[in-house]
Amino acid sequence: MKWRTSGVTACVFALGLGVMSVPALAQDAPTVQAVAAQRSAAQWMQLWNKAAVSISYGGHLLMSGGARELRTARIWHAVQGRQHIERLDMLYGPPRSRFRSNDAVVHYDHDRKHVHIRTFMPPFAGMVPGMAPLHAHEYQQMTRYYDAKYHGVERVANQMTDVVTLQPRDKLRYAYKIWSDRTTGLLLRWQMLGQLTNPETLLREVAFSDVQIGVPMYQYAALETAMLATKGYQVRVSEMRPTSLAQYGWKWRGALPGYFVTSCYDREGGVSPERGRDTQFPGRVAQCTLGDGMASISVFFGTQSPPRPPSRGAHAPVRAGMHVRTQAYPGGHSVTALGEVPEAALQVVLDNLQRLP
Repeated sequence: MKWRTSGVTACVFALGLGVMSVPALAQDAPTVQAVAAQRSAAQWMQLWNKAAVSISYGGHLLMSGGARELRTARIWHAVQGRQHIERLDMLYGPPRSRFRSNDAVVHYDHDRKHVHIRTFMPPFAGMVPGMAPLHAHEYQQMTRYYDAKYHGVERVANQMTDVVTLQPRDKLRYAYKIWSDRTTGLLLRWQMLGQLTNPETLLREVAFSDVQIGVPMYQYAALETAMLATKGYQVRVSEMRPTSLAQYGWKWRGALPGYFVTSCYDREGGVSPERGRDTQFPGRVAQCTLGDGMASISVFFGTQSPPRPPSRGAHAPVRAGMHVRTQAYPGGHSVTALGEVPEAALQVVLDNLQRLP
């Protein structure tokens, strides 16, 4: 026989008798939490990244860029073997959808009936901006750049989560606060915070308001069919061709502290849909992406025509937490770096670039 109690009755049981309290129902909670508290930043990153690509889920997201905006979206993610596909529908402004599979990104502008398909894209790791997979030895190095602190258990979108902060050890990255599902490791809430001098400043936040984990709202095949349903749309296809710095006549002077090159592609210029409409690049450019497991920096180089600067100035934030820097080099070359990182990180990247003889 199953008992059904009202919320008031449940509280009486919990407070008066202790029968319904969480500690009484979860005898192993202290042990589980003790294990979680011992995880390093590298171990947390690996757990989150694996969950992002190996678990089917769906729900609604709330997205905030600090105190200035609050946006909503609906997300579906399905897995089939080693293949995964994601659909994100924006529920604000003009109706737009973004699909992403293992190696392609498809942007739908439903009002204008335009589709932009980018092929041969680098790997991605789900809903968290900047998070991209690293190699095992690169993850291990992250313990030199982030300290992980475990804060216990909280409920998000009706799921129990582990709460962790990643505090940077230098001025080249932001702090993060993460709420991840206790069972799967899936990120259910994510905050990008300030630097060492002001770590409580909220720059960006993404959180599920409701979520289904493990049972896909749509099967992989259904999402793939929707991604390719371009009939009635004007289609533009851009191919991302793998390249290298050396092919464009550049090299790194030295190591970049805590950042690794995760991809390097030759691509068409124009508006970068991954970063918004603020920065445009003429002709074909090379785009290299650097990551530290949480943050990413995009570097556009290889053209003697400097990119058109963002509308808010070359060094002003495009949005909370994001910065853009353009630097001139001998021979009339210009390189632009942008990312949701402190400006100091962009400058280190640009200062480490050198033209080959």
